[in-house]
Amino acid sequence: MAPSVDPFYGLYMNKGFVPIEIITSGIIAIICCVAIGLNSSLVYVTIKTTSLHSPCKILLCIGIDRLIGVIFPIWYKTSGKYLTFKFIIGICCIRSIINGFNTYIGSSAHWEKPVMCLLGDPSQQPENQYYTNISAFIIYCGEFLCYALIWLIIWHQKSSIPEKVKKLTISLSVFMSIGLLCNILNTIFSKVIMPLLNFDAFTIEYFVLPISLSLQSMAYGSTTPVLYFCNEQYRTAFRRPVETTTLSPDNKCCRSPDEEDETGELRSCTPTPSKYPRLGTTTSSASDCSILRVCSQQRNQWPRQG
Repeated sequence: MAPSVDPFYGLYMNKGFVPIEIITSGIIAIICCVAIGLNSSLVYVTIKTTSLHSPCKILLCIGIDRLIGVIFPIWYKTSGKYLTFKFIIGICCIRSIINGFNTYIGSSAHWEKPVMCLLGDPSQQPENQYYTNISAFIIYCGEFLCYALIWLIIWHQKSSIPEKVKKLTISLSVFMSIGLLCNILNTIFSKVIMPLLNFDAFTIEYFVLPISLSLQSMAYGSTTPVLYFCNEQYRTAFRRPVETTTLSPDNKCCRSPDEEDETGELRSCTPTPSKYPRLGTTTSSASDCSILRVCSQQRNQWPRQG
């Protein structure tokens, strides 16, 4: 077996349970799980809330979807459904295949070298470390450039863009600031602080890398909190139930999700509990009953979503 140049392998190969590795990796894993949960809730709310659907029906990738919508509005509306979704899924698949091939290169080149069982080891070998770092930098720059282009387009075409799209500039500005801040901090850690302080491998493993990975995870998991505090439509969607059902006095069901009117504002014909009593309480007034009947008629007139 080839001798190991990994100091952690020589230190821990006969140690068994290593608490410090469990603690540092566990903290990072918890942050990542929270970020995954927040992003998953964002996707779920976007799919379930009709008012958040874009012309391509499902707004899963806010940046590219909005960019295509404002640059190619006519072609965008006449194109097939789920165009952006298919495009993004294709990019993710290609990226995953390339990453797998990159990992295979690093593993096959040093298959006799004993190392710690870390997922990042095969991607940080001399044969592929340059590609790994450059690809990560390109992905970040592409994301930042996408948001920057949307921000510039909205800013220069304020008169022809709907008000609800203009409000997106606030969220985009926060996205760009968080991503830029985390990337700058990571760069400062790796390119400035580490060379000046001459950190050893153990300090890097237990101090620099946990901070760097935590910042990166928090940056990618900040989308949902930013949209909640900066976007009124998403804030409303997260606060209300997915669907509300109200039974009118004549036993007709008046049920509707929130819809989006011509001005882009959310509206709903579902009565509020304070004005319309629940089933089994005192009977509502005649005016309340008439409003419920109107609501039921409006429900039947709504076009079905494809």
